[in-house]
Amino acid sequence: MNKNTVLLVLIFSMPIHAAKQSVSGSNSFTDMTFDILKMSGSSSLNQVRAQELCISGSLDFAELTIDGTFKASGHKKGSNLVAGDCDFSGHTSLTQAKMKSLSSSGSTKLQEVEVESDLVVSGSTKANQLSVGGAMEAFGSLSLVNSQVHDLVCSSEAVLTDTQVNGNITIEQSSRSGVQSDIPFISWILSWFSSSNDSKRPVLYLQGKTVVNGDITFFVEGGIVYTQASVTINGKINGGTIITQS
Repeated sequence: MNKNTVLLVLIFSMPIHAAKQSVSGSNSFTDMTFDILKMSGSSSLNQVRAQELCISGSLDFAELTIDGTFKASGHKKGSNLVAGDCDFSGHTSLTQAKMKSLSSSGSTKLQEVEVESDLVVSGSTKANQLSVGGAMEAFGSLSLVNSQVHDLVCSSEAVLTDTQVNGNITIEQSSRSGVQSDIPFISWILSWFSSSNDSKRPVLYLQGKTVVNGDITFFVEGGIVYTQASVTINGKINGGTIITQS
């Protein structure tokens, strides 16, 4: 093999780099790097790296690295993600991911995910082997399995199994639902109507070897904590009732 052939092999084996690119429609990129990538439509990314990524539409990916901001709306499913601040809307399913922060609105499923700072989710959320370094807020049904979080704020029903909470758990009325008005009297009427029609009581299920190293506080009337003998609560229950199940 001569020197020219070796040079060509090296050139074609290197990942392709593009400074800034905006594309629409169905697109697929493999083994490429970008400064800024904006996509709309159905997209597939494999072994792609970018400084910033903004996507509108469905996305399938593997081995995706985003050094800065990652914004995506639509159905997202992928594995092996490393990213900075992430802002998602629509259905999200992540496996083996590490990111600085995550805000996800819509159905969210997380498997082996590490969030270095804060995590905010709105909608049904299921997570297994989730690690959150900052505060976690969950507005909607929540299921955590084999996970570790610090302070947890949630609404609706939450189920924690074999999970460690290193701070407090707060259950409050979600401020992200319902109709509001700028007129105080009308706002009060709407708030009263909404609360009077809400038959669901706030419920927290603690299962397996779950450990809570802080207080559990309900800011909604009628809160119940269902727990098991294997569960450890090192704080107080405020504003709710605890029931130990066999």
